[in-house]
Amino acid sequence: MHSKKLCNNAQELNNFWKNIDQTVYEKVNSFNRINCILPGTEIIIVGTITPSGGNGYFYTAPRSRIYGYVDAARGTKLKDKKEALQRTTNEKQRQLIIDDIKGELNNQKIAFLDVIDEAIRLKGSYADSDIKHYTLDYAAFLNIPQSVKKVICNSKLAEDCYNVIRTDIINLPGAIYLSQRTGKKLCWVNELK
Repeated sequence: MHSKKLCNNAQELNNFWKNIDQTVYEKVNSFNRINCILPGTEIIIVGTITPSGGNGYFYTAPRSRIYGYVDAARGTKLKDKKEALQRTTNEKQRQLIIDDIKGELNNQKIAFLDVIDEAIRLKGSYADSDIKHYTLDYAAFLNIPQSVKKVICNSKLAEDCYNVIRTDIINLPGAIYLSQRTGKKLCWVNELK
């Protein structure tokens, strides 16, 4: 069993991948290439890396509470859209729902990013503790617009990684830590208003 390790680059991660039990672990990439950050974005919710069970977009896995928090703070219907995404098996319909979610997030000036670009983790796991090796996605944070007023990190690992990225990209706002799993709904709602 390997301990968790931040890798300096993709080649280092691939070296670990070659020597790990691939029946137990999976190599995954972030969804950052399909984020919805725009010049007017005001809040970015930062996670570690979207799980493979995420239904094609950030925080759409069944146990994720983020959309419900946004709904409670902003009066949106994102949780309903997330549930519709979970029910559909039609790829065209899936993309329409994801586009609808992104449109609503744009209207609310909220976007999502992952701090991890690529990771090796226990197959099917959502837990940060099951991430064994990873690289950080500096590129995703290079062009964060000046309009961003708040960055909310939803796990300790996400916050730690964000702070590492922030040491190299100095114009990024400080992070607010709110756990997705153990954070209080009222705290989330207050930060998202």
